[in-house]
Amino acid sequence: MTITELRELTDFPFECFMPEDNAPDNVCFAVPIPSPYGDDLEYFKDENGSVTIIGDPSEWVEAWEQYISSLKPKRQNRTRKQAADQGAITKMPNTLALITLPPYQNAMTPIEDKTAHLQPLIQSFAEVLQKNYDTMQAQGEIENIPFVQYYDNSPQAVSNLDLPTLRAFYSIFLSNAEKMATNPDGLIKKATSPGFTKESVTIYIPDFLKMTGLAPNHNKSNEDAVLNKIASYATIYGVLEEQWGGRTYKNHYPVLQLVKHDAKNNTVEIMSPYFHALIGTIVQASVRKDRNDKPKLKRNGDLYTRASHTYMVKASIDRERNKRAIEIVCVIVVLIERCGNGGTPHITAREIINRCPDLKNALENEKTSSGKSRILRRAFTKAWQLLKTQTELQDHYKNIQFPTAIPTSSSLDMKIEFPHEGKIPDHKKE
Repeated sequence: MTITELRELTDFPFECFMPEDNAPDNVCFAVPIPSPYGDDLEYFKDENGSVTIIGDPSEWVEAWEQYISSLKPKRQNRTRKQAADQGAITKMPNTLALITLPPYQNAMTPIEDKTAHLQPLIQSFAEVLQKNYDTMQAQGEIENIPFVQYYDNSPQAVSNLDLPTLRAFYSIFLSNAEKMATNPDGLIKKATSPGFTKESVTIYIPDFLKMTGLAPNHNKSNEDAVLNKIASYATIYGVLEEQWGGRTYKNHYPVLQLVKHDAKNNTVEIMSPYFHALIGTIVQASVRKDRNDKPKLKRNGDLYTRASHTYMVKASIDRERNKRAIEIVCVIVVLIERCGNGGTPHITAREIINRCPDLKNALENEKTSSGKSRILRRAFTKAWQLLKTQTELQDHYKNIQFPTAIPTSSSLDMKIEFPHEGKIPDHKKE
C-alpha cells in the first residue's frame, strides 16, 4: 500500500512511515498506530525528529494489518455509495447470460458465423480504428473499409481471447438494459432506440473484481488489472449481420471501449457498440410472429417472445483458471437449455471441440496422440467438475446426470449424454 492509497483510507496524522524492504514505495506500517490497535506499542522521537520503535517489528506489522482491515470496509462502503449516487452499477449479475437463440449462439465466440461472431483484427489496424472510429463512422467511412484483409485469424489471437470475462461484461450490459425496461416491450423500444449503441455503463471496480475472482481490494494493482483487461479487447470487433431498409449489412463494431476511469469513486465507464447492437438484434429476433409476419400479442397486449438467453452458469466460474473447461461448460449448458424437456441432450466430443476454438487450436497444434489426450483429459475432467459446482443445472433439472468418461484422440466421436427427468418448474432468473 502506497502513502497515497493510505491517505484515501484515513487522514490520521502519522509521524512517520516505515517502508517495505522489497518495495520502498509501499508502507509496511506507520507510527503511531491508532488506538486500540497500537495501544501496547511504544516508540520515541528524538530532538532531530527521528522515530525509533520499541519491541518486535512483527508486532507492529500485525497491529497495522488489523488497523488497515478495520478501515477498508468503511472505505468500500463509502465509495460504493458515492459510485451508486453517480449512477454506477454496484450489484453485479450472479449468473452469466449465455445466448440460446439459434442464429446468435456464436455471437460471443470467434467461430466465423455470418450472423454474428467475434473477430480479432491485426494490432496496427485496430489501433487506427480505436483512435478514429467515431469520426470515421460519422463520416460514413467505416462501411467502406475492407475489414476482411485486416482479420487476424491466427491461433494465438484466438487463444488470447478471455471469453469468460468478456461474457461477464456482456452480462452486465444486458442486465443494465433489462433493468432500464419494465417489460419485453420496453426492452425492445430501449434496445432499438437511436443512440443505444453509443450508451455507456459505469461499474464499481471492487464489485467487478469480486465477480470475476480477483481480490476486491482498493489498490492500484487491482484497478490496473481491470483497465488492462478492458484494453486487451481493443483489437476485438464484433461482426453482426443487420437488416436496414430491406438490405442486409455486415457491420463491424468495437467490442469494448474505455470511456473514463474515476479513481476517486473507484469506477470505470465503458462502452460496447457491439454488445448493444447485438442486444438490440436479439430482442427483436426473440419476438414471435404470426403467419403474416406480424408480432404475436398476448391478451394483455404484451408481446409473445421466445427465450433468448440462459442464466445457468454462475458468474464465479470466471475465477477458474482452466478457460477451456469453462468453454465446454458454456457449450453444454446451452445444449441442455435448448433441448429442455425434449428428450435427452447429447453431443459428440468432436462437436464440443469444434465449438471451443482455443481447445481446437491446441489439439491441432499438438503432434502426438498422447499429447492430444492429455489436453482433452485436462479440459474435460475439469468441465465435468464445473458442471456440478459452477452451474445451477442440478437445481433446474430433476436428477440430471453428468458424464465421467473422458474422450481421447481416438474417441472423438463418442456420444456424451446428459439425461434428466424433466425441468423443475417455477425457477426464474434473479
